Amino acid sequence: MAFAYRMRPEDQILLLAETPASPMHIGALQYYDRRGLTGDPVDVIRAHFEERIARFPVLSSRLVRPPLGFDGDYWKSGASIDPAYHFVRERAAQPHTDRDIRARLVELVMERLDLDHPPFRVHVFDTLADPDRIAIYFKIHHCAVDGVAFQNVMRIMFGGEQPPDPDSPEAGYPRRLGALPWLQSLGWFWRHRGEIAAWRAAAAAATAELAEMEARSPSLPEAKLKMGRSPSLNRELATISLSLDRVRAIGRRIGGSVNDVYMGLCATAIRQRLIELDDLPEEPLVAIMPRSYRRPEHGPWGNRIVMLFPSLATHLPDPLDRIAAFRAAVADDLPRGRAREVQIDEPWSPFGSRRRRKLFGAMEQGYVLPGNVVISNVPGPAEPYYLGGMHQLSNFPVPQLASGTFLNITSRRREDALDIAISTDTDKCPGAEHMADLLAAALDELEQRTAALG
Repeated sequence: MAFAYRMRPEDQILLLAETPASPMHIGALQYYDRRGLTGDPVDVIRAHFEERIARFPVLSSRLVRPPLGFDGDYWKSGASIDPAYHFVRERAAQPHTDRDIRARLVELVMERLDLDHPPFRVHVFDTLADPDRIAIYFKIHHCAVDGVAFQNVMRIMFGGEQPPDPDSPEAGYPRRLGALPWLQSLGWFWRHRGEIAAWRAAAAAATAELAEMEARSPSLPEAKLKMGRSPSLNRELATISLSLDRVRAIGRRIGGSVNDVYMGLCATAIRQRLIELDDLPEEPLVAIMPRSYRRPEHGPWGNRIVMLFPSLATHLPDPLDRIAAFRAAVADDLPRGRAREVQIDEPWSPFGSRRRRKLFGAMEQGYVLPGNVVISNVPGPAEPYYLGGMHQLSNFPVPQLASGTFLNITSRRREDALDIAISTDTDKCPGAEHMADLLAAALDELEQRTAALG
């Protein structure tokens, strides 16, 4: 039996924000130890996924748009999985090196998902220069998951955790509809008219609160760079794993969190790269920093993120001063973030889908956020993950560039490591692998600078 699951307004925004320069999906480049694997790798991986896909209604659904935009877009479950589309063997004349895989991912990351199919694809690299390893690139459309929700999928897909029943409140799926969705929607809107009116009042109050905060303490505008903000379609990807123990040790010495240290490393690497490009502005760069506001009642799926826009303090030469300034900037922006949560957490309303579609259709370059670079740090598991019996060796993000940005640095924890990926617009900031080297050098420098403190 097929069911319909309503997409939340926040999810639809991630669908509408997609442009050719910024496809909206969340992905992972994962390496596995293939020793002991029996059978064809693609068949084993496909069987592993197909056994578990039924646990996620959205991953066995296709997108449906309501007539006239009366209600939100929705996922209609029961869509068939096409092995030829969803599980792709990446062939090559010679065994893939890690650099070959990253070069191929640069192409794949720019390919938009066809939402006439369920919103995911798996690309399998089963012939590597290192015969003991295998790699996959797994991506899901952003309108179905944010970074934390993607990790929730990982826990169930590769960690063995059982998902909640789709009909239970903790599953967090928005309104489930049956055979007469439009009549049901009409009834829902009427029954929840008070909730819709209350949100509109709360959103108006949050807008006024933000205006008051801006009047007292204006947000830092994004730095003006010579490279400008017009996007190209050219990308480069690099990856690096850093020791979580080393990062934690630095955090203990300075009285900061893992995220404080991580953001400090990113700021140091970005500052050095812009100096090399002769494009370091006098004013500090502003980070676009996703922050999860997911609570238990929201369930594990969909999008529950609000953006913070702290200073990276790239104008300061000392790395410890930069971390201190970043922490102060986050503390200053958190109240704004809480007000933005109210604006984002919109309920369904009649013709809201059509209104959002019209708004985004008027944006020539997509939705441009008020910041210079995207930096994200996503929690991850301490326990090992497995795919078809193969131990996961790495779980690198494969980040997208938001419209108007030239760089995205995203980290995911995996066991005792931070797996980090760097995506750059090569027309503006070439040298993603060099950026990875700068991150490693920044860790060495910060470790040396703080050694006497611990």
